[in-house]
Amino acid sequence: MRRIGGFPVPGVLFLAIAAFAQLGLSFTRYGRMLYATGGNAAAAELSGVRTARIRIVAYLISALLAAIAGMLIACRVLSLNPPYGYGFEFDVLTAVMLGGMGLFGGRGSIVGTVAGVLILGVIGNGMNLSGMPYELQLVVKGGLLIAAIALDERFRPAWQRGT
Repeated sequence: MRRIGGFPVPGVLFLAIAAFAQLGLSFTRYGRMLYATGGNAAAAELSGVRTARIRIVAYLISALLAAIAGMLIACRVLSLNPPYGYGFEFDVLTAVMLGGMGLFGGRGSIVGTVAGVLILGVIGNGMNLSGMPYELQLVVKGGLLIAAIALDERFRPAWQRGT
């Protein structure tokens, strides 16, 4: 595998995209409108945000990043086998929830998501090294997801819960 400054290219690319995304969400008009749309689409629409356009652009960016991830995975395993990616959406959801992303949108950060990815990666690597069966690993990850959602619901402000 190729390296840049001693680091694997996929890792460097991941960190570069994460930094670019965090800057984009924090310091651009689109980032503020995306948070507004995710937090309360009706209020954002009433504030003049074109929520349909914001969502379309968000889906396009997501598709582009998924394509880049697919190409990196294909390069890593030297295969173009579509079923290889099945189940990754579960890991993604668990990682973003561990990173503090709101279940109902409107809050969170790329830094938190990267932290969630690292936490889930360390836990997954530990389970693999210990020889834990894949099915039991899914149960553990599911438990982490349920715990993250429960904590998100518990500590979400009352005005966001509608109570």
